[in-house]
Amino acid sequence: KEECPQDLLLTSLSCKACWRQSNLETVAALIQPYVSGHHPAGVKVLEKAWLVRGSAVVRAMVEEYTRDPTSITRALNVCQELKVLMEVLKQSPYAFMLDLASLAARREYLNLEKWLAEMMHERGRIFVSASLNFMDEKFKPADARPTNQIFLSPESAQVFLQFLLRFQENFGEAEQLQVKRIVAQMSSLQSVHGPRNAFAADVEDEANANFQNIYNGQLSIRGAIVMLTKLKNAPNERDNEVFACMIHNLFDEYRFFPKYPDKELCITAQLFGELVQNQLVSSVTLSIALRYILDALSKPPQYKMFTFGKNALEQFMTRLHEWPKFCSHLMMIPNIRQSFPALVQYLESAPGSQRQFTRAGEAGDASSGGQHQNQHQGEINTITDSYASSNILNMLQGNSNSQQQAFESQAASMKQPGGNSAATATAAAAAAAA
Repeated sequence: KEECPQDLLLTSLSCKACWRQSNLETVAALIQPYVSGHHPAGVKVLEKAWLVRGSAVVRAMVEEYTRDPTSITRALNVCQELKVLMEVLKQSPYAFMLDLASLAARREYLNLEKWLAEMMHERGRIFVSASLNFMDEKFKPADARPTNQIFLSPESAQVFLQFLLRFQENFGEAEQLQVKRIVAQMSSLQSVHGPRNAFAADVEDEANANFQNIYNGQLSIRGAIVMLTKLKNAPNERDNEVFACMIHNLFDEYRFFPKYPDKELCITAQLFGELVQNQLVSSVTLSIALRYILDALSKPPQYKMFTFGKNALEQFMTRLHEWPKFCSHLMMIPNIRQSFPALVQYLESAPGSQRQFTRAGEAGDASSGGQHQNQHQGEINTITDSYASSNILNMLQGNSNSQQQAFESQAASMKQPGGNSAATATAAAAAAAA
């Protein structure tokens, strides 16, 4: 046993007698060191174990998660290494399943909104109840919440709450109280305890240092994209967290972009567009990026935010054919032919563009007409706006004071938002489903 534990494990997996209830714990205990990453041959052994008895691997991951919720990060790594994420999700109990799906969405491995809809269609009301209990558990008061709990990302919390609110009319009294308790606790986290950190302090520091290097010219946009690609695809969790933190930080800053100095706003636009061009954002974050660019281009041409949108879109114009609905909305912007003729020429030169944009525009109008936010969503957005802060803007204002005399008067006139970080402040508010 001590000399060849993997041989014992694989033999046990293939032995039907080992699947009596009395032996399940023994088999799971044999798998556990490979799941936790404490064995150098972990991936190879788990690949064989999955082929023989995949349910045993899932059981081992779930048992490790029950002992230590932070092990969900290693579980996701195993799922990616074995390419079995969807199979594991289907076989898992709900608490593990939803935490794993949330983390997968945070790393851009899963379209959470689409997955929730599919699971609802497949499992019905029981899945909605499980999702409600999951959110309730995530937003318990601090003294009732496990200290080693993995927090939801802002985007995941938003998607979960929007998913639950679709069924609110069908909730019973107890479930209605759960929803109210979740929203109340989110609000309490903001007003009493201040912003809730979505990332560790050292992760925030490294993300901010990377932005500092980008804006002071030590790191080019191309270099930044290479760095972000490495961080996103790195095998270790911390690098993945730095990547996620930078994306959240940048997106959280959007409301402050009009206050950026022109030079730094141009850099931001190029970075924003290159994220899309190089497929570093997808799913929910890609939708947010496209919405922000559409919003910017809808501003009058003399506004600096129009210039931001134009510069950002120019970075990924060759990908526009992938999003016909987005293109249709671009074409519907008033005076876009005069303000951005190169865009219009490019779109109209695409094969079948007129017919495609017409269909997409009709579909887009129908879709947007049905997406009115309810009263709860409005209250939650109010929470978000109340606790917004701008970390990058503060940094840029610091740079302008020390490096750019021309920006001093503008920086002095700006209102200085409080807080440590946009990623930190908005994480808590957006965790309330901003």
